[in-house]
Amino acid sequence: MAKVNGPFMSLSASGTFGNTLTASIWKGRPYMRQRVTPSNPSSAGQITVRKYLGSLAKAARSVLTSYMDDHAEGSQFFQDARDSAPAGQSWISWLQRYAKDVYDKTLAHWA
Repeated sequence: MAKVNGPFMSLSASGTFGNTLTASIWKGRPYMRQRVTPSNPSSAGQITVRKYLGSLAKAARSVLTSYMDDHAEGSQFFQDARDSAPAGQSWISWLQRYAKDVYDKTLAHWA
């Protein structure tokens, strides 16, 4: 059941209406969206992607960035990734895209 404080959508609302609309607040602003029941597939492909992204996230966390370095340079890995990223794109998003392309090519080679 949804809870509404004040006139509809003027102050705040939260919850689901009639199993079709969900009301919530994002960054201090009320909004409504269609109710979606999330799914969590356990297909082989989904598990592979989760493992891949999890490994990449763990590896990126251990990279010594310029913010963590006393000399404000960062590790050689960080410098290479930062310098390879196109202008306007963060090094980590570029690295994820690059690594995914390499991973896809490797899978295509094995198939």
